[in-house]
Amino acid sequence: MISVRSGGVWGVNGYEVDIEVSLRQGLPAFHLVGLPGKSLRESRTRVQTAIRTSGFRFPLQRVTVNLAPAQRPKDGAAYDLAIALGILAASGVVQPDVFREYIVAGELSLDGTLKPIQTGLALAQLAQESQSRLLLPTAQRNQIQWTGIETVYADSLKEAVQLLNTPVPRSKDKRPAFTPLTPGRPALLAGQQTAKRALQISGAGHHHILLLGPPGVGKSMLAKNLVHYLPDLTADQAMEINRIHSISGRIAPHHWLQHRPTAAPHHTITSSTLLGGGRYLRPGEAVHAHHGVLILDELPLFSDQALRGLHEALEHGTISIQRGDDQMVYPARFVAAATANPCPCGYLGHPKRRCRCQPGEIRRYQRRFSGALMDRFDLFVFLHPPEEDNYRETAKNPPRMRAHSNGCLTAQQPQHLPLTADAQQLLLQATQRLQLSARGRHKALRVARTISQMEQAKTIAANHLAEALQYRFEALTFI
Repeated sequence: MISVRSGGVWGVNGYEVDIEVSLRQGLPAFHLVGLPGKSLRESRTRVQTAIRTSGFRFPLQRVTVNLAPAQRPKDGAAYDLAIALGILAASGVVQPDVFREYIVAGELSLDGTLKPIQTGLALAQLAQESQSRLLLPTAQRNQIQWTGIETVYADSLKEAVQLLNTPVPRSKDKRPAFTPLTPGRPALLAGQQTAKRALQISGAGHHHILLLGPPGVGKSMLAKNLVHYLPDLTADQAMEINRIHSISGRIAPHHWLQHRPTAAPHHTITSSTLLGGGRYLRPGEAVHAHHGVLILDELPLFSDQALRGLHEALEHGTISIQRGDDQMVYPARFVAAATANPCPCGYLGHPKRRCRCQPGEIRRYQRRFSGALMDRFDLFVFLHPPEEDNYRETAKNPPRMRAHSNGCLTAQQPQHLPLTADAQQLLLQATQRLQLSARGRHKALRVARTISQMEQAKTIAANHLAEALQYRFEALTFI
């Protein structure tokens, strides 16, 4: 029996799959076992044809291929190359010992050429953990080189056989220098200085923000601009982003993202599409916003199930999905930028236009702002219609901020900046007057810490805390 190491993807992480090949005497047959999906079962035809067109002889025996672990479903064409090489090794064409140091993956064409796969970056992570080499299609080089993982590339099945039969000295690819890019051009908006200040704090400290106000004041435009307030992307963050997006097929295998992503799901999205799931536990929109921005436009119109599922991501930066005995934990460390009207018609609190909603309609609508959900946002801003003078202002590009990531701190992690005596007294008064929960008090302190760090102060002063408290949901007056 021959064993070839390959890899699959479960969620956003790679796991090792052993391709076990056995040849037995009997009528010619090709059996594939180990919970293969439809596209994987079709690999039998691709592998047979590719072996013959590459100039090799397909064995006229009973061929059995097992994909272990057998209890986990597998699908996709990435196993083609490993299956073909395992059959050739069982036939004596390839030395079987060479597979010990390789993780092999690639899709075969009928003429034996290799096509790139979506799971290359996940397998690169797997190879790094097991200190193995990769054997991948040449078209994967532009993407895999960013990982620095030792990789051998082949254009065809025939070339892969030649490479395996010829000792290749071990050497790492030189990892290119990473240069972060800005995702497009921001939509410039004059006025709304309070909201722009809140966006600066949100971007610098990784704080979730909710923009409220009547229609047409610029809520959606400002939410889309939040990605431009975030600090520059790091190389390690880019690695995680590209692994997630390549697994989902959102980027080509030769492409490499160098900017923070933005996901803006429609409010009709289902919980599984937003969070992730399905038979093979694919990531959802919230996971695709990892290290970027998740825009939740018209927040109250999202389903209760979808919003409740976001609680864990907003608080801890992860999403847990349970499927039988398997549990998948997705990374979802995004900054949420949500927008909402204050009432169904949108004009509650408007200085010039009258709200047309009935009191019962307003109460039912505002119940959507549940305490558990609001407690997971750090910043709340009510946008009023801009005055005529605001339109004469010159709109400027958002400033790039330094990363402080205070929004990611838990209540158990120490606060390195002390509060002044005035700030401590103000916090005590605000807790009693606004009836802040323990989580709300902690989030107000995190925002104040970000403001203090933006001003390069060594303590959290009363003015820092006062500004943080004015962004609390409890301080809004429209409800």
